[in-house]
Amino acid sequence: MNTASPSKTSPNSRVLMRAHALTHPGAQFKEAITVADVMASKPVAMPLKLLDCCPVSDGGAAFVVSRERTGAMGIRVRGCAQAHTHQHVTAAPALSELGAEIAIARAKAASGVAISDVRYAAVYDSFTITLAMLLEDLGLAGRGEAAARVRAGYFGRAGAMPLNTHGGLLSYGHCGVGGAMAHLVETHLQMTGRAGPRQVRDASLALLHGDGGVLSSHVSMFLERVR
Repeated sequence: MNTASPSKTSPNSRVLMRAHALTHPGAQFKEAITVADVMASKPVAMPLKLLDCCPVSDGGAAFVVSRERTGAMGIRVRGCAQAHTHQHVTAAPALSELGAEIAIARAKAASGVAISDVRYAAVYDSFTITLAMLLEDLGLAGRGEAAARVRAGYFGRAGAMPLNTHGGLLSYGHCGVGGAMAHLVETHLQMTGRAGPRQVRDASLALLHGDGGVLSSHVSMFLERVR
């Protein structure tokens, strides 16, 4: 069961997102940080510190959806699903029963894709605790194992499951809807081999997941590269 413990904040994930942001020219934050920096930052709502929280950013993101290909490689939606469990926090289910698990189960059923097939992940990271919870709810880490996987380099650019290589909401920036769309833009760049110094080895099949409200609405999508 997910619990809001200090270990769940996973300060290492903020350090990882900052490291990824250093290689993106459009990222809001360009200074490397350490776990000690995260832990020493101003308390916001314990156990969350200032550096556990995404910034309020200016910016935007855009992409074009076309029936016809514009290059040698195409990207198609393999499967997508959503779940909505509540509107207000007072009606929220237990943290172990949020909609991410429902959405990913439906998306896997619709696409025929298993998590083991995924080569790149883009996951909503408004707070370090949100990211840790979603990584486990989506099956990208076992229960209680998200922080350890981050520390071990599993989600790094050269790791087994590259994650948010632009720096995510935590370090690339969060400008509302455009902040979440930046995850999709980065995923498309990775899948088409246009991510420059951020390019990962293989982004042929990607998982995107976003949440909205107070962890109320969840959408999971699998994208597949086609030639």
